Amino acid sequence: MLIDLMIPDGQRSSTQQSYLPTDHGRDALLLERLGACILAVLAETTVEAEPVAHQSTRSERWSVARNIKTWQVAMSQVHEYWPRPARRIRRFGRTGTLGTNTISIMESTHLIVDGVRLYALVRPGTPTILFLHGLAGYGGEWKPVCGLLDDSLGFVAPDQRGHGQSQIGPEVAVDRLAYVGDAVTIINQLVGGPVILVGQSMGGLVATYLAASRPDLVNHLVLIEAGVRPLRQTDIESLESWLDRWPTRFADDCEATRFFGHRNPSTSAWVDGLARTPKGLVRRFDPETLLTAMRALASNSRAEAWREISVPTTLVRAGNSAIGDDDIEEMVIARPDTRVVEILDSGHDVHLDNPREVATLLSDIAERHAQSPSE
Repeated sequence: MLIDLMIPDGQRSSTQQSYLPTDHGRDALLLERLGACILAVLAETTVEAEPVAHQSTRSERWSVARNIKTWQVAMSQVHEYWPRPARRIRRFGRTGTLGTNTISIMESTHLIVDGVRLYALVRPGTPTILFLHGLAGYGGEWKPVCGLLDDSLGFVAPDQRGHGQSQIGPEVAVDRLAYVGDAVTIINQLVGGPVILVGQSMGGLVATYLAASRPDLVNHLVLIEAGVRPLRQTDIESLESWLDRWPTRFADDCEATRFFGHRNPSTSAWVDGLARTPKGLVRRFDPETLLTAMRALASNSRAEAWREISVPTTLVRAGNSAIGDDDIEEMVIARPDTRVVEILDSGHDVHLDNPREVATLLSDIAERHAQSPSE
């Protein structure tokens, strides 16, 4: 479920600005009502499990119909406790629907930036979306989202330096200027004009600096699970511990799937990002290089860069977000026109946990930009 957290100006208090935190009391009430609905249906169920050959009687069919009606009535009561958002996300495309989860005319390409080889997935189209992945990720992890976008939209999804099929290793510079410089070169060489810039987690840090320094290259900024507050030493230590837990090599897909979690929606993307070798599946990054990159990008506050951004901006939070309320509130107070959207059924990897809602949001932004380039 996707909720747009924009509040109409006439109803916005000085402390709310454009951000509305989740109402946990309302959530608890909703769960209680859902439980009551389920119990009501179970209590009225009279049809027993029968062999396949059993032909249901008229009274049994009526009982099932009554249960369905009970559920519909109960669910209509639930909606009283979950009011619709002030503005809902519109579907995009000539037919009013999203794509079919297949990616047409996608190509892979390489380019050299300051002696470093970069790999990217590209599909031509207008407008073009530049996707910047997070730490230890790769461009291909955006495929679930890209497959749901209208065929008219273009995209570029690079493996950022130090990741994936781009050049990795201690010889690769991973400072802020290097990452921003890569994005500028990608836009100039592969797009030739401003883009809808989407960055998740670490990619959001790069996107923030890029939008602040080169607004001429950005039509709209979308930050997914990315704030402005600096990482603490304990945060760096947690990242180091997470990276250290990655095995150097997995024997096969099954072992990798067990490591990332069978039930985790993002698991298939993480497994697909591993390099396949005769000796097994290998990670495509150097842990120490990634820690150096995060220290360079996130050790200092990005609040000043955030205030300098002049392009339209959307912040996307997960329902189970790694970004604190105070971080989001600080960003919205600094830039009150910022749009905040929460995608409830997701964790930090929003685009992998709920790609359809992310694609819906991006399609809406693309449509708005086509109608009014200033939005």
